[in-house]
Amino acid sequence: MSLLKVENISYSVVVKERTKKQFDILNNVSFEVEREEILGICGESGGGKSTLAKVIAGLINPDSGNIILDSEHINSNKRSSPIQILFQNHGEVLNPFS
Repeated sequence: MSLLKVENISYSVVVKERTKKQFDILNNVSFEVEREEILGICGESGGGKSTLAKVIAGLINPDSGNIILDSEHINSNKRSSPIQILFQNHGEVLNPFS
């Protein structure tokens, strides 16, 4: 049984300049992470890594797809999520004196 299952996650943004253009950031992303398994996600800048993390953590809602943690669907409409992100500026986040 998977600890985390990401099924067909898609996310896009619409840029409203002169004409509305839709940009697909994530397109049917799927993977599973088993217990005691480590998964690394790498890619070029602008490739959607941070967007994927935000979708999994429930910070942004996907256009489609499912996130399943311990066999339970993660509802992105909840105020809190069992999955959290520690961003790169961790020194500022964890430093009580800043």
